[in-house]
Amino acid sequence: MRRRLITACVFVIVIISAASGFAFNKPGHKVSGVIAYDVLSQKSPETVQKVVALLKQHPYYEEHWISELESLPATDRDCGLFMLAAEWPDVVRSDKIHKEYNHPKWHYTDEPFKHAGQPESIKTLPPDEENIMTAYEKNLVVLKNESETPRNRAIALCWIFHLIGDIHQPCHTTSLFTTEYPEGDKGGNLAFIKTEPDGAAIKLHWFWDDLVLESEELHAALNKAIELQKRPEFTRSKLTELNTQSSFEEWKDASVKLAEEVVYCNGKMTGGPSKESAPVLPDDYLITAKATGERQIVLAGYRIADVMEKSLNNDSEHFASEPLKPNVAIKSANPFSIQSRLGANIYIQTAAEYRACCLQVYKSAEMRLDTILTTANPKPAKPAVIMDLDETVLDNSAFESFLYENNLEYSDKLWDIYERDYPGNAQLVPGAKHFIKKAEQMGVTIVFVSNRLEENAEPTIKALARLDINTDSIKNRLFLKNDASSDKTSRRAIVESQYNVLLTFGDNLRDFSETFAATKLVGNDGADVYNRAIESRLQQVDDSACHWGVDWFVLPNPVYGEWDKLIGSDPVRRLRPSGMKLPEPNKR
Repeated sequence: MRRRLITACVFVIVIISAASGFAFNKPGHKVSGVIAYDVLSQKSPETVQKVVALLKQHPYYEEHWISELESLPATDRDCGLFMLAAEWPDVVRSDKIHKEYNHPKWHYTDEPFKHAGQPESIKTLPPDEENIMTAYEKNLVVLKNESETPRNRAIALCWIFHLIGDIHQPCHTTSLFTTEYPEGDKGGNLAFIKTEPDGAAIKLHWFWDDLVLESEELHAALNKAIELQKRPEFTRSKLTELNTQSSFEEWKDASVKLAEEVVYCNGKMTGGPSKESAPVLPDDYLITAKATGERQIVLAGYRIADVMEKSLNNDSEHFASEPLKPNVAIKSANPFSIQSRLGANIYIQTAAEYRACCLQVYKSAEMRLDTILTTANPKPAKPAVIMDLDETVLDNSAFESFLYENNLEYSDKLWDIYERDYPGNAQLVPGAKHFIKKAEQMGVTIVFVSNRLEENAEPTIKALARLDINTDSIKNRLFLKNDASSDKTSRRAIVESQYNVLLTFGDNLRDFSETFAATKLVGNDGADVYNRAIESRLQQVDDSACHWGVDWFVLPNPVYGEWDKLIGSDPVRRLRPSGMKLPEPNKR
């Protein structure tokens, strides 16, 4: 964020040249860092030491921070590190050497806001899939992973500091859609305002970014943080949100609400799309904005402290990807299975190729759906799409990480615990949310047919809602497993009786037809039996060629599925033989 001082509603405005690209006034983040340091110094001094120890492994520590900290007394330098950590993701934007650490899309999410009175022709757009929400989850996983390098954990720590600050700036969470901003105002970046009649027009986003402090000096941020913490209204007991909003998702939702009600005044203050049309902000807006900005930055400081204490001291309370700790121990008797699933899980979590495959599937499906709806005559009545959930919409690779970390094999009991108690662990399969929102904009109903347990419907719905998947009338669109069978045939039939199903999505071929169910084999069946079962299933896929990419769309899942029921206890025997031979050693 970029923030500047407000005194008696008179704003000091710094004009940034177009060539500079960014305004690098970052004292608000420094203030949140000071507050976090002060809270932890009183509550958990050991956490302060852990944070400082990690930050000394940061690539900027030797290169920049040591010299910057010399301006502070020795007793304030640990606090200074907190400040530098909080602002670093903004600093690295202009760093030509460390460009790999700059992630512009990580600073925000554009939740659409269309206020009452806008015409039906104004359509909102969903946020980018890469955004502040996914960035926070990603960096929290890195920070908590003690097997990661200290350098990577230090970088993740800085991002967490910064993202908690950014999520508390309302314009970093919302985009306004109106006739003046049909593509959205990009969090106020396309809207202009004036603070005085004769003043320069500035971006609404900049105005909100710059509400707390002007000076870039470390000591100025120290003084401002002290001043804010002395106010009675900013004591922890008065900040009731600290007790009622505990997750990053809830912090985002609170900022979205502030954007709608305070930034845009429920649609009454939308700025102007050009400098010439920029309105002058009324005095009461300036006063409310200043009070809101200061309260938000104090909340951010407290929450940075809370997250650091929990993340660095093995506290699994509900902050993003909390570790799964069931009271069940099922040690693996099959190391090969664990290692093979590890490679597959790493592929899902890290491979750009996996992401590209998923995006390709969903983009192809979007194009196919558009073609069906625009060319069919008559247009299909009650069009719908059937989607599996796990590894089709929801990425549960965190569960596989848990199994590997604890040397455990999969079990239904463990999965039930994950499904029921850990909805915050699920992430999105790339492309899924964008497709769902596009399909719904086309007037298509999304129906989920999943083998998650019906008794776990509520946590499943919670997982979807947390990931911004539309859950309106969800109980009429969610068909879960209510008996011992994984056969989805009857549930698909119910959906097909109520809707005109145009497309079906899954990661397992049984998501499309029960004819793809793997043949039940036993360990003492010969290799030829396994091979025939595999060949039979491959032939069934070829026989269904008319469906693939037309009305059936398959997502990649190298971790588990019907396919792994046919590899047997000695998977190496399923490999095709190679004709290659080892070269002979060089003869002297």
